[in-house]
This record gives sequence, C-alpha cells and structure tokens, in this order.
Amino acid sequence: METSMLLPLLVLGIIQQVQTAGLKVTCSPYPILAEVGSQVMLECQVVPTMDLQNKEIRWTKDETLVHLHRFGQDENNQQGAMFRGRTQLFKDQFRTGNVSLLLHSVKLSDRGSYNCFVEVAPDNNHDSNVRLNVTSVGEPPSIDLHQYTGNGIKLVCETEQWFPTPKVTWSDPSKRPLPQEPHTIFEINPKGFSQARSIVEVTADSGNSYTCQVQNMVINRTLTAEFNVPDEFFPWVSTWVTGFVIIFLLLIAVIIGLYFFFQGLQRHIEGLEKRPTSAEFYELQRQRDLLQKKLDTLHEDLGKIRVLPKVAITRIKRVAVSVTLNDETAHPNLKVSPDLTTMSHATKQVIPAESCKEFESMTAALGKEGFSSGRHFWEVEVQSNSEWDLGVALDKAARQGEMPLNPHNGFWTIGCHEKEFRVNDTTGAQISIKPSVQERIQKIGIYVNYSEGKVLFYVTETNSHLHTFEKCLFKGMIFPFFHLPKQGGSLKICKVAPSA
Repeated sequence: METSMLLPLLVLGIIQQVQTAGLKVTCSPYPILAEVGSQVMLECQVVPTMDLQNKEIRWTKDETLVHLHRFGQDENNQQGAMFRGRTQLFKDQFRTGNVSLLLHSVKLSDRGSYNCFVEVAPDNNHDSNVRLNVTSVGEPPSIDLHQYTGNGIKLVCETEQWFPTPKVTWSDPSKRPLPQEPHTIFEINPKGFSQARSIVEVTADSGNSYTCQVQNMVINRTLTAEFNVPDEFFPWVSTWVTGFVIIFLLLIAVIIGLYFFFQGLQRHIEGLEKRPTSAEFYELQRQRDLLQKKLDTLHEDLGKIRVLPKVAITRIKRVAVSVTLNDETAHPNLKVSPDLTTMSHATKQVIPAESCKEFESMTAALGKEGFSSGRHFWEVEVQSNSEWDLGVALDKAARQGEMPLNPHNGFWTIGCHEKEFRVNDTTGAQISIKPSVQERIQKIGIYVNYSEGKVLFYVTETNSHLHTFEKCLFKGMIFPFFHLPKQGGSLKICKVAPSA
C-alpha cells in the first residue's frame, strides 16, 4: 500500500522539477518613466509559462515591502506605509506567468529600484530588478509686476511642483528670446519638488507683451504664461522736467560766476577803502546791495525747483474725477443710496416701468457724469463674494432686452462671476490672477483715455493690472457702467483725490 502511494508522489516531483528547470524571472532592462499623480505598470514575467496562483510573489523596494501574494491571497500586513492602497497584481494572469505590479497615484518618493521575487518551491526561487524614474510637470507659471527700475519695470515669473529642475526662458510676441538676461532662482521644497522664480527687466523699447516658458526637459512638455504691460506703467520723464534740469544747471553756473564776481568786487572795495571818497563808497555799497539782492533772488528760485519721479499710478490718479450713479438709468430692482454712490438689490421685486432711460433686463445703471474727451479715473469698491461687471458704455447702447456685454454692443467691461475674472468681449478670455492677489481685491480702478480709445482696469490694493481695451471706437458720450447680476452684493463708488 505504501509503495503504491510513493510512486505517484515521485512522478509528480519529477514533473515539477522538469517544469521549473530553466525558470527565469525577467523585468524591463530599461528604466520606466512615470509622471507624478499617474499610474504605472512595473512589468515582470516568469518564463517558461506556469501557474503561479499558489506561489509566493513578492515586490520590494530598498528592503521595504511593496506587495506580497502567497497561499493564493494578498498578505500586505507588513506593507510599507507609503504603498498602502496603491498596489495591485493581475491575479487573472498568473496562469500566463504575468506577475507585473500596477502602482497607482505615483509619488516623487516612488522613484528607485524595485525587486520582483517569485518562489515556486522552498529551494527554488528567482528574482529580477526594474528601475522606476519619476518626473513632474508643475503648476502653470504666473507673471506679475515686481518693481520699478530707473529705466523700466522688472517682471517676475513664478511656478512650483516641478521635477527635475525645469528650464525657464522669456520671449517677445514673435517668440524671440528677450535681449535682457533674466535672473532665475531655483529652490527645492521639503518634498523634493523644484520651484522657480525668474526676474527680467523690460523697458518701453522692448514692447508691451512678454511670455514666460517653463519646460520639463525629460518629457519635453512646456507651460507658458503671457503678460501685457500698458504704456502707462513704464516710468517716464516729461519735457518740462528736462527743461527744469537745464535751468537748474544754468542757475548753478550763474551763481558760481556771481560768487567769483562778488569776491572780486569785495577785494576791489577793500582796495578802495584805503583811499575812499564818499561818492565812490556809496556807489560801491549800492552795487553790492543790488548784487546781494539778486543773489538772494536766485537762491530763492533755486529752492523752488524740485525734480520728482513719475510712475504709472501717479499719472493715472492725477486725472481722478468725481463719479455718481444716475438713478434714472437704474433697473427698478436696484436700490441707489441717497448720495448716489452705492447700489444694491432691493428687498422687494419691482415690475420694470416703461422707460427708455432705465435698463429693462440687466440689473445695471450708468454714471451720471459722461465723457467725450480727455482722460478720467475712478475707483469702485466691490465685495469679495459678489458678482459684478464694471467699465464704460456708450450713451446710445441699448438698455432694453437681453444684450451681451461686448464692445460691438457699446460696452467695454470686465466682470467677476463665480470667483472668475473675465473680459466681456467676444472671446470671453479669463483674467489670470494669483490667489494671493485675488484674496486682497477690494477696489477696482478704472482709467479712460478717450482720445486714444483706451480703457484700463487694475487692482488698487496691489496695483495689479487686470486688462486694457485698446483702440476703442467711442462714438459720442460714454458713461461709467455698473452691473450687479445676482443678489447679495453691492457696488460703491469711492472718493479719489487727484494726485499732485
């Protein structure tokens, strides 16, 4: 009986030994590349093909357990904490010898060498290694004004969450590199990602539009940001300032000449005092008094000359005007304050009256003051969670029916809707604002240059430029425009004193 049992076992052992003879575990000989946040398959194959359902399959990385399968089930009690819930084997493919590992939500710390170990018997096991490289395309870059310099403006481009360290370049609208050499600083955060900060100085001669490109050199992927600098933002010195500088230098030369002349006259007077006559003495005294009086006048004129630096915001605020709301144009469901500076939604809904002046569908109003020439500036206080549209509108723009806010219909405005800033034109382009700037937005500055057809918007707290309408076709009077599409918010016109 015992002999009959041993014979089949011996035959099975011989068959198993023949099956596992020449067994080999193979992984990819080349490194595998994955992006942060994606999933990646670490391929591993057992050849020749055999059923591995009840065999031990172990994946490790630097002695850390990544995934363990044995006795027909996963046993990941000792799995490294960084891999929990992120690994998977293809159990339905064990019969074909496929022991590849699927790694979810790739992290930067996942890069390194992985070992695939397969044990088909206590004294028969095989393994192979595969290398995983990880890269990251970071956040889209953002450009902002950094500071004014003697000749121009410094722009700063910032981005983070890149690996490895990216390449940062600047270009003009023709995609040509800027002649100025940027100053770029790279830093590594505690998680190993690179963050870049690149600063370049531009002048009015360099143009108005600039592009910052950040490139991942491993997978050749590039993210870009564009920034437009209006002419008003560049420092300038007027012709009258140049004239005063010339006059100042001439006055200095005159004073120096008078000084030496006065010294010579003093020596002459001293010589005459040795043998003076009363007539000569009084004449010289009179001349000296006249020269002293002239010298005092020159000193007084010189003290009145001051050369002051001029920057964009100073120029804009110099043309500040007083703006109020025209309650005759306000939608019936809008409430206008008695001083005509604040508007909000009324508590009770009112049926619109048949009036050609007031807005019929839009909860909007115009300013009482209109412009047909010159330059003008005003500020509007907005609430952080409200929705609004601000800008200017033609006097003849339609106020009845649904009318899209765009320049074709006589409206040059920008708006904030669902916490997104957009240009109200046919493109509906979104205005990119850094979160740190958006949290501080309380007032919007609006600058109009009628003769140049320009409407400029910026954040008064940070002097951050939002958008500029160029070459606007103003036909007739234009008026400030205010729109509150939803309840719960309000708009208030601020008092701005013209700067000196």
